[in-house]
Amino acid sequence: MSARPRPVANALTIPDIVESELVHSVHFEADGLSFTVVIDAGETAVRLMRANVQGEHLPLVVLTTDAQIIAFDSVFVTYLTVGGQPPVAQVGFQAQASRIA
Repeated sequence: MSARPRPVANALTIPDIVESELVHSVHFEADGLSFTVVIDAGETAVRLMRANVQGEHLPLVVLTTDAQIIAFDSVFVTYLTVGGQPPVAQVGFQAQASRIA
């Protein structure tokens, strides 16, 4: 299966982690539950790296785009890499459920 193109996300919200993090790009896998975002390599990236290392469960992750708001439930950070100039973090997520708000 190939990935479906989706609108570029404008903001990432994760309760108790970040209220509104600018998202440079987003890529969704065909399953609609796995996705990757590119964000600045700052405080949010550090916190998400910790969640990945500790296997922390995130009850809710919300992506707000120009076209829609997508809520992901029961989410884990699957990977996080940092690179580029200026540095950005590529963060992979896996959710158990999603819904369009």
